[in-house]
Amino acid sequence: MRAALVLGAAVTALAGLPASASAGTSVLYDAEGPVKEIVRGGLSGPKGALHQAPARRVLGRRYRVSKISGRELQGRSAASIASLLKSHIRRCTIRGSDHACSSHLVFVDEITAAFNDRKGPRYGANLTAAMRMLRQQSPYGGTWASRVHLYMAPNFTSSIAKGRGRDHNLGRDGRPHFATWSRVLPGLALAGGVWLEMYHARSGRITPFTRAEWRNGGKDVWSLLERRGGRLSRLHFMMSRAASRPVGAPASCGGGMACQWKLADTGSVNRRILDNGVGAYRVGSQARAWLRQHKHRVR
Repeated sequence: MRAALVLGAAVTALAGLPASASAGTSVLYDAEGPVKEIVRGGLSGPKGALHQAPARRVLGRRYRVSKISGRELQGRSAASIASLLKSHIRRCTIRGSDHACSSHLVFVDEITAAFNDRKGPRYGANLTAAMRMLRQQSPYGGTWASRVHLYMAPNFTSSIAKGRGRDHNLGRDGRPHFATWSRVLPGLALAGGVWLEMYHARSGRITPFTRAEWRNGGKDVWSLLERRGGRLSRLHFMMSRAASRPVGAPASCGGGMACQWKLADTGSVNRRILDNGVGAYRVGSQARAWLRQHKHRVR
């Protein structure tokens, strides 16, 4: 994920309180046109908007947050990761450039399969150790860890949704066909926000999660986070544009954008995640449709 704009719990952040209690947070990750359309449509800074560089400064500095690439965490020690995250919380820098943020929040873009137990057990363990180091009180409110938000790549949720068993890694034959995420999950449980990217992006083409992935993804991820002491209030969905209905959804579900919101609004866990606030990734010309659904379904 690149050049983003984030709408979030601005009131909490500006008051110096932890951003972990992120009910109603909405993250916009798009070009300026769609972002401005959504902001002008009602999700403005005073109503809870936070703006993430390096996209242009649509909102003032107190509504901006910092960002760091997940790749920058790979290969670092826990102490180095903790130090890097702290530096981005203190001062909003993107690729060494000061973007004059004053929210003291950082978004990690993104946590990929490189952090699972199969591909990167050391990466996952080091991130968790770093987050534990950041459990101390920060001068900006809450713990340092609560001021860290993590974007979770689609493979994280989709693999967990497909897997069976206690760790959601087993196939229908009872054998472990999917990777586990046990080393990184305790770290996620300490973050101020965990953002599940509920779409697939392949070769530049974005498609929404299938009906089955929507049915299982949120609740299955929550079942794993809950065991690690996570809070459901910190879990969020990220949606993108949807040119067609999600695979497996009936025609009665409606068009692509409306249908994925309807699927997100199905089931008690999904409903609670939805009420935490929903993010938008490259919704483009569907910005108005996204906003309409947001107003209708996020309480």
